[in-house]
Amino acid sequence: MQLDLVEAQIIAYVYHPNKDKEEPLVSSNGIIGYRSDFDTLAPGMIINDKIMTLICRRSTWIQNNYNRGAVWYLPPSFAEDVFSGMSTFKLIDRYFRNWMEPNSNLKYIYVPIKTKTGHWFLMVISLELQMKYYLDSFCPMEDIECRSTTMSILSKSLNRMVRFPYYGTTFDGRSIDFSCWPLEQAKGIPNVGHSDNAAAWLIKWIDMGECFTPNIQGELLENNIRIRVATRLLLEMYNELKTTIEVEAKENWRLINS
Repeated sequence: MQLDLVEAQIIAYVYHPNKDKEEPLVSSNGIIGYRSDFDTLAPGMIINDKIMTLICRRSTWIQNNYNRGAVWYLPPSFAEDVFSGMSTFKLIDRYFRNWMEPNSNLKYIYVPIKTKTGHWFLMVISLELQMKYYLDSFCPMEDIECRSTTMSILSKSLNRMVRFPYYGTTFDGRSIDFSCWPLEQAKGIPNVGHSDNAAAWLIKWIDMGECFTPNIQGELLENNIRIRVATRLLLEMYNELKTTIEVEAKENWRLINS
């Protein structure tokens, strides 16, 4: 893929072999992304949970600031907290303000899920179509029932949360039991036979935002996605360290080319 000058400077700085691996590169609402986290976006590496959380944070920031809150993007920790037995009250305390603000414009809820084996898949709840969609690049037959049960449990947890008084009468989800809506598998996703690039598939799907479609283009330009994510996470306004990192990257580029 073609990078502009600023993007090239950023990539050269982030992946400089002699830079501190624990240097903070991204900060957003208390979530810190370090150089070691961005190393997992390099080709052939397994993308870690922190990167996935930052992707959801960025997408949430964009929704809140530009797109009128049409989508909720829950971080990977949500599914983990539900299955750890966290109470509905604690779930609301953790996710209401920063991830699930009530909004009459809400159309979709994106729920990334990571299995115990490290495989990623995605549940998308469509409030407009009253459907739940299941997006998965690798699901052996023996895992279908377990993953369906997982999504059912998460849907029920979400339903209990949105029925709390925090959500006003203008929020449609409060009066709808979307945990009972049909679950349909998205079309066009190939079964790739492994989980190595499942996180990259997930990033591609999350990027659909309010333009979600259950008919997916079954092609993955994995390395392009990895590079694009790295530059977006670092260079967009949601990153509180954006200006500092741009200055450091520009100076690093000058030294490399001097």
